[in-house]
Amino acid sequence: MSDDDVTRVLIAELMPVLLNGLREVVNSVRLFRVCAYADDAPMARQRCEELKPDAIILDATMDGAHGVSLMRDFAVLHAPARTLIYSACEDPAVIERVLKAGAQGYISKYDCPGSIIDALTDLRAGRVYLSARVSAILGAQIRKGRLASKEHPLDKLSAREQQVYELVIAGKSTREIAETLGMANSSVENTVARIRAKLNVKSIEELRALGRKRRKS
Repeated sequence: MSDDDVTRVLIAELMPVLLNGLREVVNSVRLFRVCAYADDAPMARQRCEELKPDAIILDATMDGAHGVSLMRDFAVLHAPARTLIYSACEDPAVIERVLKAGAQGYISKYDCPGSIIDALTDLRAGRVYLSARVSAILGAQIRKGRLASKEHPLDKLSAREQQVYELVIAGKSTREIAETLGMANSSVENTVARIRAKLNVKSIEELRALGRKRRKS
């Protein structure tokens, strides 16, 4: 098999144990080869720009926005790359939003490792891949009529606002958010104020309660 026939994969994963495991799984099949890995968002952007991978396995927690922000950056840096989201988040609203943002696949970190190869095979063929577990989650929501058929409230938020929103509902302080995203404290406070206005909530506590309610629904 020539190098031109091999799908080159960039793995962007925060946890070293999972990173090593993913590398072993991907390299176990001749059709695929890990061309690089990254353990933070800046490195993932750099590797994407430098190496132009065919596919990217993306830890959704890497950018604080379920992968949406990084996918937008990848599209600018290297549009042909296909992105597979690898996430412990099983919130159907998040899954739906990530797919709408351009992900070609979504796998739960609770899925069996073999799902990675199944997903890469479908991405290689130009198909969208959802693991059986993720498909069941979305199917249950469809039967309940809960998947959005119109704009989701979070779609009102910009990419930066979504990043801040996810960190706020995770319980991060203004200072912690500023350090994580490279923002000034005042900018974080102004962004939170805009988020509250767009989502029609009066306080940080109410914003966090809204986030908890969404994750349970």
